[in-house]
Amino acid sequence: MRVRPRPLSSIRCTIQCRALLEQPPFGRCLVARGASNTKGELRGFLNACESIKATGQKLPVNLLLVAEGEEEVGSPSLPEFVKDHTKELAEADAVFFPACDQEAGGEVGHWLGVKGIVYLELELDGANWDKGPKEFGIHGSLKSVVDNPVWRMVQALATMTGPDGNKVLVKDLFRDAAEPDKDDMMLLERLEKTWTPKREQELKDAYKINSFVNGVTGVEMLKRDMFTPTLNIDGMWGGYTGEGTKTLLPHKVTVKMDVRLVPRMKSEAVLPLIRKHLDSRGFQEIRIRQMECYDWSRTSYKHPAAQAVLKAYREMGVEPEVWPMLSASAPFYLFNREPVNLPVVMGGLGYGALAHSPNEYIVIDEGGPTGGLRTLEKSYVAMLDNFSRMS
Repeated sequence: MRVRPRPLSSIRCTIQCRALLEQPPFGRCLVARGASNTKGELRGFLNACESIKATGQKLPVNLLLVAEGEEEVGSPSLPEFVKDHTKELAEADAVFFPACDQEAGGEVGHWLGVKGIVYLELELDGANWDKGPKEFGIHGSLKSVVDNPVWRMVQALATMTGPDGNKVLVKDLFRDAAEPDKDDMMLLERLEKTWTPKREQELKDAYKINSFVNGVTGVEMLKRDMFTPTLNIDGMWGGYTGEGTKTLLPHKVTVKMDVRLVPRMKSEAVLPLIRKHLDSRGFQEIRIRQMECYDWSRTSYKHPAAQAVLKAYREMGVEPEVWPMLSASAPFYLFNREPVNLPVVMGGLGYGALAHSPNEYIVIDEGGPTGGLRTLEKSYVAMLDNFSRMS
């Protein structure tokens, strides 16, 4: 915000809309993939800007709008864009990411950062291994005399964690992970007062799970969620995966994995450490491909940009919770580090859920436990006003 004067760009925001559906207790919701992640919030922000201008007023800040449509595939073009426009971007005072910060019960959270991510593929085939089928799957009865690449991959994966899949055994992978600092612990102590068993159960119900890792609950679960790096298997396939039976000895197996990074971890260290781990255990034949890479990003709650968002919530009669980190990832680091080096904040007084699912939705109507589209847009107006007053 507050860059040199430039016109508000026009962005056409399209949503493949299924319908406006009644969803108790919220009233009408826009149900569509992308409704709350994050085309709905973007359209709401543009509506807020247009409403200010429609009343004959000037926007309280100058805006430089950046919109990209590749986040779900790792934002491959965004680093080059930031590099090409560093001078313009660095003139700003802050970066604002329109979001819906409410939970289903109306509680409002404000997240100060995101984890980083390295997304990778492991692949093994008979040709590279020099064992097993080299070009296509063969009859499963031949397992008596032919090696199976899938079993080889399973053995490799088993070396990466303990039996429960939670203790990571890749040496030094999490070596640089930072522990929560004094401000983080203070914010966690505040969250402990408002994070109720009811809210925790609602979270479990939403994701259809019975428990968290090692039975952890309460603020310890929140701490683990925000500050624990992870090694995850996203998917694995090889051979026949259709209905019914087909006895097959596959020639190739592929595994998709991701590593979530917390503060101080370095994304460029991840693949070399996994490569070293596999090689040291005799799995040199497994190939590794990096698919996506974001570093982590954080902004202090004390920064005027974060305070501008928090002030807007309070002006609208809501006391927000302040969360040190979001366990998900986004390419905020591109704006949060040198050479742009800006604070990145997100927010909005509305609610949406089921991101990435076909019945993803954002609340439109007012009167339910959360704000609707009008409240969301009003909150953006309040934030823009507060951004204009940042010292």
